[in-house]
Amino acid sequence: MVAGLIIQVVCFALGVVVVFFVCSHLYTKGFVAGARSEAQGWLDAINKIIPPNWQSLPDVPDVDPEQSKEVRKLYVNTFKFALDIIKEEIAMNRIAAIATDVAKASLADDRGSVSQRGGA
Repeated sequence: MVAGLIIQVVCFALGVVVVFFVCSHLYTKGFVAGARSEAQGWLDAINKIIPPNWQSLPDVPDVDPEQSKEVRKLYVNTFKFALDIIKEEIAMNRIAAIATDVAKASLADDRGSVSQRGGA
């Protein structure tokens, strides 16, 4: 009878551990999916910004047509470059945020393993 009770307690404890790990995994999976969705939303918003066509820009006043053409091309290239810089900054911010989250998670894991070992 005692052996049956011990088996039930052990099975219950194993079940609780399995449920905990499954819930932890699902929470982490949802968190990562949310972070990716947020990053994708930012990139989609930036990708909707389209640089103007240099031919559709108005001529620069008081400049000959050839110089005006070059100035308009320069403006469009600068615009494209600025968008690329914004995309790069978004990516770097996401990488830094993920690195911080991973560092916090590993720090929490280290603290948990120390407390489980009896504080040694």
